[in-house]
Amino acid sequence: HRTAITFVYADRENNIWVSSGIKGVDYGLTNTPFRHLSTPGDEAYQLTRPEVTAIEFDRENNMWLGYEGGFLEKHSNDPLKKNMYFPVSESGSGRPGAIFSILSDSKDRIWFGGWESGLQKLNPEGTAFKAAPILPDTLADLLKTADIRGMTEDSNGNKHINGTKLLGH
Repeated sequence: HRTAITFVYADRENNIWVSSGIKGVDYGLTNTPFRHLSTPGDEAYQLTRPEVTAIEFDRENNMWLGYEGGFLEKHSNDPLKKNMYFPVSESGSGRPGAIFSILSDSKDRIWFGGWESGLQKLNPEGTAFKAAPILPDTLADLLKTADIRGMTEDSNGNKHINGTKLLGH
């Protein structure tokens, strides 16, 4: 079987997590065969759907997954729990498309971006994602509907965002 790899993530314990399109998520230790997570299963990180497009772990080692269907999940180990988030696109199109990037930053905030989702941040209560308040307003307006493909944070806490509809601004 051939399939495309859509996302690769290395966590703090050097586990490699690979999302492979419609095949779910594989993970394994370096030089150890991968185990496959798919739906349904009895694993701690049971997937709602196999189309995972983004993977991130926060400081508390919660696993965050973004899906092709425009929603996110937070999988917690202690206690074992799964929270689902269904963000709304600021473009007026309803739920965004695929979630392409999730970032847990140095201040323990969770951000995501995806197709027509713009840049969004989890509210302090941890209950919903909203368009991120970015200055200046011209940049904030642009980021509300941009297609965000990737995010990272440098050692100074600056966020670096790549995507479409961002060039020239």
